[in-house]
Amino acid sequence: MLKQPKHRLFIDPASISTGWALFSDDELIRSGTVATNKKDDVFDRLNYIFNEYKRLKFTNVDEVHIEQLVRNTHIYTHWSVSVIAMALYNPDRTIAADISISAWQKATSWKTTKDPIKAYKGRVSSEDELAAIGMGTYYTRRFSGLGKKARRKK
Repeated sequence: MLKQPKHRLFIDPASISTGWALFSDDELIRSGTVATNKKDDVFDRLNYIFNEYKRLKFTNVDEVHIEQLVRNTHIYTHWSVSVIAMALYNPDRTIAADISISAWQKATSWKTTKDPIKAYKGRVSSEDELAAIGMGTYYTRRFSGLGKKARRKK
């Protein structure tokens, strides 16, 4: 029997613009940005984010991975994580805020690249989308066995 591919959605959360990237095993399938009008009231922005993630209908997603928030992150960003998680909730789906910012940025050389968006030649619409792609690239390399170092036996 053939193994079904694992579909993972990676999200860079925020209350103004969030990026997302959908991977099938280790391959990027599609990505995008959900952007709001920063002049709108925060609750209107969060409602828009909720509705957009519902509209995107990620029905075949097995896992959702959201970037971990650091301690001093603005409360609106925390709220956006809740809104996104509610929009994507499915009892058969794992949702976790488990992607370390420093780990994925270090693994993808995020901070050493002058303009990482240019590497995609207009393919991405925002830095948030590129961040979601970076998280997915980091996760699939680290946890799917790609680029994994062999462990020595003691």
